[in-house]
Amino acid sequence: MKLAALFIIIALLSGCSAASISNNKAADSSEYNSMPPLASAGADQAVAPATLVTLEGRGSYHPGGSQINLRWQQVLKGDEPVVMLSSAFSSSPTFLAPLDECVLTFTLEAGDGRHCTYDEVQVVVTNDTEKHGVGPIVLAGADRVVPPGTEPGAGDISLNSGNARFARVKVSDCSLQANEASANEWQGDFSIWALTGSDNGLASAPDYLLLFDENKYFNMAPLPEITDVVNVTQPRPGQKQVLDVTLSQKLSNYQYLRWQQLRGAALDVVVDGTSMSFNMPMEVQQLAFMVVVSDGQRESAPYLYKINVSPAADNRVPLPVVPARLKGHINQMVAIDGGGSYDFDGDSLTFAWQQLWGAPVELISSSYQPVLYFVAPENPATLVFKLKVCDYQICAESAAVLVDIVALTDNNPPLADNTKPIIVPQNDDQVIIIRFVDPEQDAVSHLSCEFYGPMLPYMQVPASCNEEVNDGVTEISCLFWQSASANSLTPGDGAIDGASDGDGESDADSDAVGDGNNDGNSDGNSDYSPDFGDGASDWSDEYLLGNYTLELNFNFAALNDAASDGMAEPMDTSVLLCHVCDLYDSCFDYAFNIIPEP
Repeated sequence: MKLAALFIIIALLSGCSAASISNNKAADSSEYNSMPPLASAGADQAVAPATLVTLEGRGSYHPGGSQINLRWQQVLKGDEPVVMLSSAFSSSPTFLAPLDECVLTFTLEAGDGRHCTYDEVQVVVTNDTEKHGVGPIVLAGADRVVPPGTEPGAGDISLNSGNARFARVKVSDCSLQANEASANEWQGDFSIWALTGSDNGLASAPDYLLLFDENKYFNMAPLPEITDVVNVTQPRPGQKQVLDVTLSQKLSNYQYLRWQQLRGAALDVVVDGTSMSFNMPMEVQQLAFMVVVSDGQRESAPYLYKINVSPAADNRVPLPVVPARLKGHINQMVAIDGGGSYDFDGDSLTFAWQQLWGAPVELISSSYQPVLYFVAPENPATLVFKLKVCDYQICAESAAVLVDIVALTDNNPPLADNTKPIIVPQNDDQVIIIRFVDPEQDAVSHLSCEFYGPMLPYMQVPASCNEEVNDGVTEISCLFWQSASANSLTPGDGAIDGASDGDGESDADSDAVGDGNNDGNSDGNSDYSPDFGDGASDWSDEYLLGNYTLELNFNFAALNDAASDGMAEPMDTSVLLCHVCDLYDSCFDYAFNIIPEP
């Protein structure tokens, strides 16, 4: 490609360093790393005026796996306008297309500090919607060993969908401009060729072919061939997709897969061995990927895989799940949980809350999260909200959620569900369960207990509580929620999600011990943080609903063995004293007698 002599480098971010790209795996050989990087500015595009355009340089790579730096330049060839790139050093910069029809030209430089190569791409701005699109896909064949002076032929083309032809790649020492690189061909023991094609006036992205001198590379081991690529998941919008590669033989040392996206919205892919995964975009479109086997020098013949993103014919309406009515207190935080909403097809859901009635509230979380947090107004009122949940295609709205905001009068403390003596068998491990329920459904904020009895060394408290032994008394302290006067109600970085696992979705079960789902029990890992607003606070729905279950695990077998050896007192009646408070510092003291079964 001929390049004009005038270049304008445009970057909104001053002082930026160049964007870095690394292959999936770097070869260890210094010989591999001495190879030049290969620039790919993507296929030409035809777009409408005033649209956001993304330049695609992520196909650039280093055959030896070394890190490369990218730099974009706009090339002025006439009176076309200058556009402002979001960054001249990004792998995928964006810009706003001009209002008038024109042809914009850009050059991408890929360098590794020693060598640079260049690729040119054009963006055609046109009002003719029939011309909108991108250039064709052309793919070269496998790199191969050849006699000196051999040039590629038709047999070196794997896919030709647009008048494909080879051109010798020019390499500079990075001190020259792109238009000066024409006099600096690569002088190594192999030649580098770029295969490009065109269709309807739009050029393809380049695909590279390396021809190695057989006098030096006569003993190169053969590369595995890619025989198939299988999508092991259902191709539904918004869902994770996993593509698995079948090879003619296993990968050996220095061999790895290199993936390149050729079509569709730019995706973040994760390569793991012979698999590649990504999240399917929500919009209907076609995705295309190319995958090759590389050993840091040569690459196998490419395998092209296409996926059509389209809505499923049997897609079912998602189900929003919200409480019908709940209560909050004036000037206090209120939470409405819609995290139990469900999609019958397993599609990912988006959430949108809307207030329908009452004085507008002050949100302390995003209205696009499963759980809506807000500060109640200063006067008693009834507020009305609704939740809309959507999969990639269909939305559904919930029934109205009524929130009664009441004054803090006659507030009652949490109540224990059972104050009768607790009779426990003396065999193996036993679990004592005491449940505290707040009459007003206020959050249980604090629980402190003292245990008097011989079971001290043989008792395990919940991981969400602190335990200390002072003068033979076990002191248990559990801080779940600080009082409203003690914190700013700031939800930190958005990690307050109504769940114990920090995934942004509410977990509904509270009875499974140690599973990380709203239990905070006996798995050795605290599921709840006492530091509200520290970015790690994943508060349970259980506390929002005014409940807490205390579980104490007693190892009677160990106690009886120790008592038989004279190392401990035998089990006798023990006493558990507990002081429990709600969010508004309404507290009560309970005494529980724990009696061993005769």
